[in-house]
Amino acid sequence: SAIDDKLPFTALCASMNTFLALQEKPACRVILSGGEFHPDNAIFTPVGLHQMLEDFCPTLAFISAAGLDEQQGATCFNVNELPMKHRALQRARRKVLVMDSSKFGKVLPARVAGAEQFDMLISDRPLPDRLAQQLSETGVTVLTPP
Repeated sequence: SAIDDKLPFTALCASMNTFLALQEKPACRVILSGGEFHPDNAIFTPVGLHQMLEDFCPTLAFISAAGLDEQQGATCFNVNELPMKHRALQRARRKVLVMDSSKFGKVLPARVAGAEQFDMLISDRPLPDRLAQQLSETGVTVLTPP
């Protein structure tokens, strides 16, 4: 909802929630990756050998996570999310981790990536001091409200 309605862009998404939000943007060309729907996290995962992400070279990837820990990095609940998130991290020029502050210090079963693999973290509140220092040392830009 924070994206300007006049900004033209193409979005490839695997999440039903993201698709529903972006399809309301008049200047957005939104592509839903399709595949098997998982109601527990409202995502689609590829069926078969071909993944749609193989056909795209994204400029920017927004990756969500349900946990961020100093040692384990970004983690999530569902292993079925990992192949898409890992491929997006490999293909995108810029990688942005998006999460709210309730996820700081949590470790979930599925590891998305080390925090240093992201270019930026966007969150609703400042990070705990040690995590902020770690991200600063690895060159990750942190964006939070003032």
